[in-house]
Amino acid sequence: MTAPATIQPAPPPPPPRRTLKWRKRRLWFVAERSIKQLLHRMPPISIELAIVFLIYMVPHIINSVFLFFQGQLPPSTHSWYSVYLLVMAKFPALVAVAFIAARAGVPRQRLGIARPNIGIDLLGAAGALCVIFALHWLLRKFLLAASPELLLYLLRESSTHFANAPTPPATIEIWLPTAIYYLFVGFSEEFLYRGYLLTRLRDWLGNRWLPLLISSTAFALSHLYQGYYGPVHSFVFGLAMGIIMMATRRLYIVAFAHAAWDFLLFTGFIM
Repeated sequence: MTAPATIQPAPPPPPPRRTLKWRKRRLWFVAERSIKQLLHRMPPISIELAIVFLIYMVPHIINSVFLFFQGQLPPSTHSWYSVYLLVMAKFPALVAVAFIAARAGVPRQRLGIARPNIGIDLLGAAGALCVIFALHWLLRKFLLAASPELLLYLLRESSTHFANAPTPPATIEIWLPTAIYYLFVGFSEEFLYRGYLLTRLRDWLGNRWLPLLISSTAFALSHLYQGYYGPVHSFVFGLAMGIIMMATRRLYIVAFAHAAWDFLLFTGFIM
């Protein structure tokens, strides 16, 4: 008696041919899923800070690096047209950051925007300006004691970047746009670096000194266009402004002090 014939199973179908189009779609799917998982795990405040870095800090730093390697600032004059260009460059970023902070539910008092008090704010700004002068003098003394050759090189190298800096204003037609120019610079930079960035980094990291170092480093990198001495001075300046901001919680004090310092420095009243 013969054994019944066994039925062989049909061979599995060949795997689909993985074409280049299939690989691209697969890669896009994996990347999209990974990004969604990363955003889901990230706290909202970190996404908020990343957006602010991308829309303001990163372009500002890239522009500063470009001007640094260019070696010399372009000729500049303080006029109403320069004020217009400054407002057009910074105002959209200010509005965007203020909108992001409002959507995140950050009270304006936490950003240092309280009810103005002209007497207290101007007196505090005068005190902050004295602190900046003292730190400026101490930094020069420290570098002079550490290495006079290094200090001389830093100052000489930075002076080439300011060969086209504007001279002190001589008439009221120049005084007024110059003052408005640096007042807008002071308020915009202090709001972005000390009012918003320092405050939100403290909320995210949970301490005060690491956010102070991060915000001061970002502030210093955005001043690379001033030469090698500029970022060093700006880092110390950022530390001082950050400490004053944390102590007073008033943006107007550091903004007025910043504007006054820039006015005195970049118009040649102080070296």
